Amino acid sequence: MSRLCSENCNQAEIVLTGNDLTIKQVVEAARRKSSITIAAEAMETVKKSRKIVMRLANQERLFYGVNTGTGANKTIRIPNNELEMFQRRIILSHCICVEKPAEEDVIRAAMVVRINGMLKGTAGVNPEIIELFTKMLNRRIHPVVPLVGSVGDSDIGPLAHFVLPLLGMGEVIYKGIRTSSVEAFAAENLQPIVLGPKDGLGIINSNAVYIGAGALVLSDCKELFDLSDVSYALNLEAFQGNTSPLRPESFDMRPHVGQRKCAERIRNILENSFLWQPDQVPRTVQDPISYRSTPQVHGACREALEFATSILAIELNSMSDNPMVLIDKCDMISNGQFHILNVTHSFELLRIALANLANTICSRMFRLMDPVLSGLPAFLSPTPGRCCGYAALQKTIADLNSQIRQLAHPVSMDYLPLGRDVEDICTMAPLAIKKTAESLGKLEYLIAIEFMVACQAVDLRSNLPLGRGTQLVYQRIRKVVPFLEEDRVVANDVQTVYDLVSKRIINKDLAAIVE
Repeated sequence: MSRLCSENCNQAEIVLTGNDLTIKQVVEAARRKSSITIAAEAMETVKKSRKIVMRLANQERLFYGVNTGTGANKTIRIPNNELEMFQRRIILSHCICVEKPAEEDVIRAAMVVRINGMLKGTAGVNPEIIELFTKMLNRRIHPVVPLVGSVGDSDIGPLAHFVLPLLGMGEVIYKGIRTSSVEAFAAENLQPIVLGPKDGLGIINSNAVYIGAGALVLSDCKELFDLSDVSYALNLEAFQGNTSPLRPESFDMRPHVGQRKCAERIRNILENSFLWQPDQVPRTVQDPISYRSTPQVHGACREALEFATSILAIELNSMSDNPMVLIDKCDMISNGQFHILNVTHSFELLRIALANLANTICSRMFRLMDPVLSGLPAFLSPTPGRCCGYAALQKTIADLNSQIRQLAHPVSMDYLPLGRDVEDICTMAPLAIKKTAESLGKLEYLIAIEFMVACQAVDLRSNLPLGRGTQLVYQRIRKVVPFLEEDRVVANDVQTVYDLVSKRIINKDLAAIVE
């Protein structure tokens, strides 16, 4: 998931209002280290909200997590003289997460999303908390946060780890170096804070960690879908396939947006290709469905991505605070807005789409290696029998495909009742998002392999003019991976092309042409 830029890639400052944060801005802040600033009106909202919390906290009326215990302890009244200490206890007791810490881009994304959420005024936190989080983000002080410990009804566990540096505890990554929060704060002349009523719960009662991570996943997914159009186009040339399935007339008769967009992109990538030449006679009347219906497969994937994007765009500017401060009513109410099942469902659908895309890519590669279907030597070997070509590589392709299919299995029903059945259902959104990120990582390898085998097949066809987009890709790959004349360590070639894919170098090459 991590593709954090180097120190010199600062971008324009992002102004947070609580209402208009975009996925693109989350990516800019997370991976290009854009700094943020808080809109003055938003901070005024936070101040109004805080006044309401301070007014209500000492009343006889019970407010969940403010003057009562949390979870199954909701019926226990917290004495007024312990309200501040109770918020500190909430943080310490919820630092429960284990395993590998999150990458810095995920931490930055989570910080941006949580700051933006607190600006809506429903959390009721001390404005100094938002100011300190903002300074930490802009000065690249990133809390060390393990991620295993959230079931998707607020990232209470991970966010508790976020709060430790604010209390003068825990570790951070400071300008790329892991150190104590005390040392990092001292270097930047920052001071820890003392939590007041609702502050602890107000920070951690949010899904910001995995909403932020989800924004990065969706950005990655869009880039990979763009690449999959290109790898198909190069494979189609290598297969010497039919272009009739790309003609716009059929899409006018079944005008789904996703497939129409994909077909248009592929036509642009293939502009000037030999496939369009008037004297080009197709090898067969029609190709296998994995070639013929690629716009339909890729288009369905884009529609699944669009659905997930629309859901997450709302979440980026929504509240999930419980209790929620109602500024206009001078009140706080309990609610269930932390239950983000629609987010889970959208990522479940996206993983199913990724599995279908992976299946289609694998099918195309196997057809390309089949001499009966492609008219090329078996396994794209220049000397079949003596040179194995890519025969054994099919095992890697099959392994990756099987893993992506397994990752597509739904997780939204895999939960246990918690907290003495008070927290009796949950969404498992964190697992859904993590599995989607894992699927994308494996899909990067499949796309890299399709590029590699397509280049081999193109060379075996000999001197056919490629499209303006596919020619760029072919030249980029041939600079680092030569034609396979003799058997060699194929894994090295795969890794080399994978680096081009994972670093989005090919996307950058094609940006001007396709977009």
